[in-house]
Amino acid sequence: MRPLPIACLLAALAAPAAAQAPAGAPPTAGPPLADTAWRLERLLPPGDPAAAVVPADPTRYELRLGPDGRLAMRLDCNRGAGRWTATAEAPDQGRIAFGPLVTTRAACAPGSLEPRLAREAAQIRSYRLEGERLRLGLASGGAQLWQRAP
Repeated sequence: MRPLPIACLLAALAAPAAAQAPAGAPPTAGPPLADTAWRLERLLPPGDPAAAVVPADPTRYELRLGPDGRLAMRLDCNRGAGRWTATAEAPDQGRIAFGPLVTTRAACAPGSLEPRLAREAAQIRSYRLEGERLRLGLASGGAQLWQRAP
């Protein structure tokens, strides 16, 4: 597979929201998720909380949910961009989905969580806010826990 040029990623991030959503359309998702930033706290596999994976440096894994439905991720040595939508089912939880994630293709150091996070992005189905934490539920039954970024 041929790596995507950085220019493609930058173009996707720089594209005006009006070109991707009809004029006057409501935001993709309103509060509380819109315009928030998160750092990865841990990855929880289905069924076994003791097998949680904690990143050595959480600042290398960040998630930003833009108010216009765009998402940006720092995935260790790579960057990702895409779209997100959410529907609240209660004030602190609901359904969420990430569209296809476009990523850079640098080779991160062994032990990087980048491949897993990129793969799991397509499996994200639900969210729940737990104070300053965001729990993203996966179709597999696992979850990602993110801490609100400063």
